Amino acid sequence: MKIAVFADVHANLEALQAFLEVMAEEQPDRFVFLGDIIGYGPDPNECITLLQELDNLEAVLGNHDSAAIWDSSPYEMHADARDAIFWTMDQLSDESVNFLRTLRHKVLIDGVCYCHASPHSPDAWIYLNSYIKALWSFRRTGYRLSFVSHTHWPQLISQENSWKISLEKVQPGEVRYLQEGQRYIVNCGSIGQPRDGSADGSYCLYDDIEKTVIFHRFSYANQTTQTKMRKAGLPEYLASRLKTGR
Repeated sequence: MKIAVFADVHANLEALQAFLEVMAEEQPDRFVFLGDIIGYGPDPNECITLLQELDNLEAVLGNHDSAAIWDSSPYEMHADARDAIFWTMDQLSDESVNFLRTLRHKVLIDGVCYCHASPHSPDAWIYLNSYIKALWSFRRTGYRLSFVSHTHWPQLISQENSWKISLEKVQPGEVRYLQEGQRYIVNCGSIGQPRDGSADGSYCLYDDIEKTVIFHRFSYANQTTQTKMRKAGLPEYLASRLKTGR
């Protein structure tokens, strides 16, 4: 089965539409969305509607989704993110809020863990961006394979034994074979707010038969999204960073 794993759309309609155009050619068997459909961007309701229209979809809650429905506090976010969340709250329809309230913090599919931040504590919004945090997550769980997002960096984290842990950057089109005897945490990157120095959206395809993960990038009209954000009065930093992927 080919599973498209994606996350962090952040109300970026142009990026989500471009991703779905790519998916029309890829034709995955299942979609798994790892959270943050809203926050930062100008089109929260439209993105939620498109997400709901996907067939064979599993979705989890992200920290921005959580803050928008007061499942967690927006006041714990940095100023620009908090301002964007309060703006988003004013835009959300009742239907969108009800959808967000149905989302869980993680899902398990055939023994694979899918969550937004960290498998060992998915509601704590921990960034798995260091050896220590990765080690802690592996030691606190028994999953052989997990998929996460949250950092907006596509990355492969592997554990070969108790202490040998690698955090590796990945390249577009790169195929990674999941080896027996190793454990993995795969970060799919971000659709609508990449932060690894590339403005292109990021996702991955997981083949649970071949045991492979392929990382992909795609371009989209980020200038259109920036214009809409500025017109809506969203923080300038959130708009300008789309051009640089930072």
